[in-house]
Amino acid sequence: MKSGDLYIEGSEKYADYREQLISWEEYSQGIEELCEQVGLPVEKAALIERVQSEMMNTARATDATFPKNEYLRIENGEAVLTPLKKQAVSGRVKRFRKVHKREPGANQHPGYVGRHRILVELDSIFWPNLQPRCHIGRSC
Repeated sequence: MKSGDLYIEGSEKYADYREQLISWEEYSQGIEELCEQVGLPVEKAALIERVQSEMMNTARATDATFPKNEYLRIENGEAVLTPLKKQAVSGRVKRFRKVHKREPGANQHPGYVGRHRILVELDSIFWPNLQPRCHIGRSC
């Protein structure tokens, strides 16, 4: 189901992804504006040239930094990445996790966070000298 070959009618997680696609007509009507907004050429040949150029620039930059890269090495003709060392978790992050964990309903739905309460808590963690402002009908 994760590959999109199957779907469950009415499911949010395993819905038919094709329902979210735009039609070719909508694509044709909006592609020029979209390309203009994101700074990409509309014409196929110009787009291919741009992407190839960006890839070559990235490859050159990668090649230039390789000798100094302490995390990547070549062994037996293959690239090997050295795992990054785990960084210590800051006190602020620990406090954020603690606040999130105790928020009612936070684990019931992946997108749910009691926004007002969590924002007030975060303000106190990251900006301890900031005085919270409350909205009418809500307590801080």
